Amino acid sequence: MPGGRRRGTLRTVGSEPAFRVSATRALLAAIDRLPDAQRDEVRTGVPGDVLAQLDAALSVAWFPARLHHLVADRSLAVLGEEADRAVWRDVFLALVRGPLLRAMADTALRLFGTTPRALARWAPRSWGLVTRGLGTIIDATEDDPRRATLAMEGYPPELAAAGSYVTGLAGTFEGFFALTHTEGTVHVTRADTARGAATFELTWR
Repeated sequence: MPGGRRRGTLRTVGSEPAFRVSATRALLAAIDRLPDAQRDEVRTGVPGDVLAQLDAALSVAWFPARLHHLVADRSLAVLGEEADRAVWRDVFLALVRGPLLRAMADTALRLFGTTPRALARWAPRSWGLVTRGLGTIIDATEDDPRRATLAMEGYPPELAAAGSYVTGLAGTFEGFFALTHTEGTVHVTRADTARGAATFELTWR
């Protein structure tokens, strides 16, 4: 289109690990809602060509995880764990209200009730919609109506070193409470970046 920006398919190398473009865009949008100083400190640490590639791609395309982590790792480094979790809560809520995850989340809540447990059941499948080649989320919950155990296994160690995958998932799981209007906490009980593994205990009232 003359005078406009064309969105196209972002090329990734083979089947390299990747996030949906919509997920990385949601992360940047959440960063842009931070106070100006924090927003600018995060953004200035991300190469401009990475932002340009993201802006030009289709929302449903795959964005290389190695580029996504330039944003995610920078966010954690600048904000610290608590504030970065809050960013990822916003990312989760944006995605679950968007076209990629909304129908699946609505189905989970309708079938299993408006509880964090319903979203924990749904987490393994939704992870497969948002990511490619980035490990597996396992629902290891026992029969407890106010507790859930979720584990990440097989996150690529070369992407895991900074630990942003742990904080990102913890914040995402905190989003379960916001979506279901529930008070709860997420504790990281295991974080093994060398193996790309982590375990999360969710409890709520």
